[in-house]
Amino acid sequence: MKIIFALFVLLTNACLAQVNLQAGLRAYYPFSGNAKDESGNNNHPVFNNARLTADRFGKSKSAYHFNGQNAYIKILNSPSLNSKQKLSICVWVKPQGFYSGQCHGNSILMKGDADYLTGNYFFRFEDGVYLKGTHCDSYTAVDASHQNFNALGVYSSMPYIKANSWYSLIVTYDGKTAKLYVDCRLVASRPQKGATFTNIYDLYVGKSNSIAFPYWFKGDMDEVRIYDRALNLQEIMAVCDEIPEVKKPEYVKEKIKENKNKDIVKPKKPDPKTGASVNEMNPLVANKDLVEFKAGTFNQPTVEPEKEIVLENRKNDLVKEIIVENDSISVTLYDNAEIDGDSITLIYNDKILTTHQRLTDKPLTFVIPITRGANSRNELVMYAENVGSIPPNTALMVIYDGKKRIELNIKSTEKTNGAVSFKLRE
Repeated sequence: MKIIFALFVLLTNACLAQVNLQAGLRAYYPFSGNAKDESGNNNHPVFNNARLTADRFGKSKSAYHFNGQNAYIKILNSPSLNSKQKLSICVWVKPQGFYSGQCHGNSILMKGDADYLTGNYFFRFEDGVYLKGTHCDSYTAVDASHQNFNALGVYSSMPYIKANSWYSLIVTYDGKTAKLYVDCRLVASRPQKGATFTNIYDLYVGKSNSIAFPYWFKGDMDEVRIYDRALNLQEIMAVCDEIPEVKKPEYVKEKIKENKNKDIVKPKKPDPKTGASVNEMNPLVANKDLVEFKAGTFNQPTVEPEKEIVLENRKNDLVKEIIVENDSISVTLYDNAEIDGDSITLIYNDKILTTHQRLTDKPLTFVIPITRGANSRNELVMYAENVGSIPPNTALMVIYDGKKRIELNIKSTEKTNGAVSFKLRE
């Protein structure tokens, strides 16, 4: 049976804040054909011998490869690269090897000198946690199977880093707590008081600023961002689930079926203010313009404009009502099994999040609000069709609020839709 994973991560109230990825951006290196700073602060490299390579989407010359021996990028110190009390660093990395020199560090980026000096900041990975500090002994061999990310004094835990896999890494510090996110998931946090990120040293990407401990990074790197503030959770989701520019969507060929109620009509043109178009007679008939685009949500256009879409009338099978602690949920949907052309439509309170979406191993992310009150529906419906060879789908829904994890299996058949409802804890 084909398994489709829908990962639900509960967010705090900060998710309602507007996403503004330009605010506080001190350096931004998208690596789109070059290593120039696109933040507007002119923190351009003065040295770069890394090699352009394909990014995580396979687009050529859109990331940089570091050979783990002598390749690095150097950016001169500037006021905009220093921050007194708050900081966020975002980067995508694909490790392809592990530094075997003393202390086994792999430096993604570093601004500062020795680790113990006040004002330094860095992002790296190493085996020091697993080896309990013995990694700096000259006789200790590198442990490639037990590598952890490390930034601002917080470390990732299991699962350990796998070579040749892309990772989204984000570390934030709000003046009180440092938090580390790997692939959109909070993996570690640590209270810290009085941290500062101001020093006189240059910024190095792909190595550290040390002759004795160079910590050469071997692998690919993309999308480096440095902020002088802590990103909120909605912004973190926007960065770590960033999708490529849409070239040409892959459309599912819809089968127009007879509807005895005759309630299937052409969708209306989108409202110029909201960008949404809802069919008054049947809200389950939609084109891509019915998807409501809001700041920070990355719902992909999935159907050709003005193309008639037909969803059969099915009974909603409510699997469970789930009590949640927060008023916003991030939904990530992807197919991690055999990809044979399944079509998924997600409907939240009669509004379509995505329709006839062909699932791949790439995630789709949505942020949906949870309304308080006894009469609030907060109902998420999964409508599935099979274009491929494997019979109708069972979805695994993982719900996580930072304290507990709930797993549910929901099924969509030819007669029923899988449904889950949410209720805010009073």
